[in-house]
Amino acid sequence: MRASASALECLIVTFDDSNAVSNSGLILPITLAERLGLRDLFDLHIDLEDRPGRANVGRKAMAIVASILAGGDCIDDTAILESPNAQVILGQIMPAPSRFGVFLRSFETSDIADVE
Repeated sequence: MRASASALECLIVTFDDSNAVSNSGLILPITLAERLGLRDLFDLHIDLEDRPGRANVGRKAMAIVASILAGGDCIDDTAILESPNAQVILGQIMPAPSRFGVFLRSFETSDIADVE
């Protein structure tokens, strides 16, 4: 466990009242998810074929994960991630909530695979 912890770069978090950013607590879990390759796993294992919402699967899935971590429980709650500051923290431009709806409606029951 020590070897993996020492492989991370140093992260210094400071607070400056004039530059406060909401949901900055997402930095660590999203950085961890990125380093573990979660986005790549989404891209590799989710194939929506030619259905609407198939583009940028990993990016959309990571944004949904970030929204859930920020306390979101519905598609509209992803709007909090559209702010420019949140986009800097997450390292990507967040799709509009309507894009998440299209993405999530693209899944079918047959897309659920048995995972062993």
